[in-house]
Amino acid sequence: MCRDEGMGVAPWGALGGGNFKTMEQRESADKRNMMPPTEKQLKLSEALEAIARRKDTILTSGALAFVMHKTPYVFPICG
Repeated sequence: MCRDEGMGVAPWGALGGGNFKTMEQRESADKRNMMPPTEKQLKLSEALEAIARRKDTILTSGALAFVMHKTPYVFPICG
């Protein structure tokens, strides 16, 4: 509907609620997360980490780029 009407989208949670982390970040984290990551979150983080290494950037940049290239006028809410 938004694409058809030329509307913008402001998706919430584009960074996975802080769950997109490299294995190094998970091992050295201060354990602020209340819940351990799910298997799905771990697999997604691994895929994002591989893409980030190829692009020589950080993992969350890849996640934001994916969201922002889905359709025009995407303004992710980060925070």
